Order: sequence, then C-alpha cells, then structure tokens
Amino acid sequence: MNTIRPNPRPRSTNEGVVTSSRVDKMIANYGKIKETEHVMQPIADIETYIFMAGLKGAEADAMRALHPPPPPMAVKAARKWNVPSDPDYVKVNIKVCKDGTTKVNIVCPLEPLKPYYKKGRMPPLGLRLVAAKGFGYPDHILKSMIARHDWWKRNSDKLDAFIESIYGKK
Repeated sequence: MNTIRPNPRPRSTNEGVVTSSRVDKMIANYGKIKETEHVMQPIADIETYIFMAGLKGAEADAMRALHPPPPPMAVKAARKWNVPSDPDYVKVNIKVCKDGTTKVNIVCPLEPLKPYYKKGRMPPLGLRLVAAKGFGYPDHILKSMIARHDWWKRNSDKLDAFIESIYGKK
C-alpha cells in the first residue's frame, strides 16, 4: 500500500529505550513527571500576596497592617458631547418660510470625507474641520485637530527620515 509519509523508524532515547515516536515517549513518561512548583508573579497588591502566601487569620491581619491600602484614585468625570455614535448620521434641517413654503436640507456631515478615506488618504484639514463641526464636535476638539495637524506638518520630515533609516527608500 502506498503511503504519503514513510513509517517512523524506531529511535533510541537517552535512557536506551527504543520508541517509535516522541509522542510514545511522552505518553510513557507521563506518570513519572514531577510537577514543578508554582513560580510567583510580581505582587500587584497585598491581598494577592496574602492569598499566594497562604496566610490566614492573625498572620494575614499583621501583613495587612504593615501594608495599608493605597488611597483611592480620583476619577475624572467623562465629558459628554452631543455627538452621534453612527458615522452615517444624517442631519435634517427644516425651515418654514414666511410665504408658507418649507425648505428641507438633508446633510450627511461625514460624506465629503468618504472618497479620501476610501483611498486610504487623509482629507484636507479644512474639509475635516467642516465635517467635524457639522457632526457636532465642540470647538476645543476642533482646536486640538488643528494643533495635531500642525504637529504632523512640523515633524513629518523627521518621521519620514526615521522610517527611511529602517526600511530604506522606496
């Protein structure tokens, strides 16, 4: 019978035992292997140390007294902005004129950015600012977008040189 793989040949091990494969050796030695002791990881807090050391009762209380818990960290309140979560958000502006006609303006603020992102390119700053303002971002976010754009503009030559030093020129 033709087989794709050749049959494994018997191999000798250090103990002089002849086995047909490494798996057979592992199975044969399974019961003989001693379990290694657990290596403790760095202690994150005192309660983890007490648990890992197996301290109970008065010993645990004495250890807790030596290491009081750190003061609680101040939590910043999350800022809430009235920004939609859906990037395909459509904004509808309805205006009733004096003569009785109604004007409806339907806008998708991020739509002008789609052709740029589709090609993997960054849209111009002005277009991104108009889209972000229409999407509902506050002014301090728009200012940070401008600051980030200026930073990239100042440092792009340094970053390009760094990348070329690693990968070489195109």
